[in-house]
Amino acid sequence: MQHPVHDETLFMEEAMAAIRQAMADEEAGEMTSTSTSRVAEAGLLSRDATAAVGSAFNTLTETVRKHEPTLEDVVRETLRPMLKSWLDENLTGVVERMVQAEIERVTRGR
Repeated sequence: MQHPVHDETLFMEEAMAAIRQAMADEEAGEMTSTSTSRVAEAGLLSRDATAAVGSAFNTLTETVRKHEPTLEDVVRETLRPMLKSWLDENLTGVVERMVQAEIERVTRGR
């Protein structure tokens, strides 16, 4: 016959391991109902609580993904000041040359 304190210690160790795994999954951005169910399997959460927690973490994950800047956003924000500077320095000359070339083309065509 096993001692009740030993069973309790073993249960707590399993529960703590499940919680640590769920936290590691969450930090890795992989919090799903599967990782939440590990905590439930350890006897810490009811089925309804497990579903609610999983849903909340999935909502959080999706929200973070939507607001996380993409590579395109980072490149756009990095290039914007450089493009503005180049346009400030060169656009007038480019437009003047193009307008002059068009004026010459139109006047020769008459």
